Amino acid sequence: MIFPGSLATLCLGALCISLLFSYVYNELTMDDFQSNKKDICMVTMKRSPKSEWSLPFKNNYYEYPEVKNSTSLINFEKDKIRLKCNNERYTPTGVVVDSSFFKVFNFELTIGDKNTILNDYEAIILTEDFSEKLFGDVNPIGKEVDFESPIYPGRVIIAYNGLCMVL
Repeated sequence: MIFPGSLATLCLGALCISLLFSYVYNELTMDDFQSNKKDICMVTMKRSPKSEWSLPFKNNYYEYPEVKNSTSLINFEKDKIRLKCNNERYTPTGVVVDSSFFKVFNFELTIGDKNTILNDYEAIILTEDFSEKLFGDVNPIGKEVDFESPIYPGRVIIAYNGLCMVL
C-alpha cells in the first residue's frame, strides 16, 4: 500500500512539471506568427536599482545603425480607457502605438492600408470581434467613437481605414 503522502507528493510534482512546461512552451511560441520574430527585441534599462524601467533610445534610435526601426507602445488595462458608441460605454483593454508599429510587427489588416493607417493620430484599429460589438455588421470605416483615457482625455477617434485581426 502506497502511503497517501507519497502519492500526494507525486501528484503535486507532476502538476508543477506540467505547469512549468506549459509556461515555457507559451513563452517560446508566443510570437510564432511574426515572420521577423528573431529581429524583434524589447530594449529597456534601469539607470539605478531604485529607478523605473525606461527605454535607452526613445527618439534617437537612428544613432544606432543596428536598429532598423523602433516603435513605442502604451498598454492600457481594462477600465483604463473608455469608449462610447451609440450611447453605450465600453472599457476594453487597448494599446496606443506610434506610426512605425507596422514597420516592426507584421500584423495584417482585414480592411485598410497598414502603411498609412497610423499616420492619422486620431485613427483607431479595432479587432473584428470588438467592431461587431460596437457597430454590428455595419462597415466601421468613418464611424465615430468617443475615446477617453488618462493620457488622451475627451478625444474623438474615427475608425479609419480598417480593422486589425490579431490572432
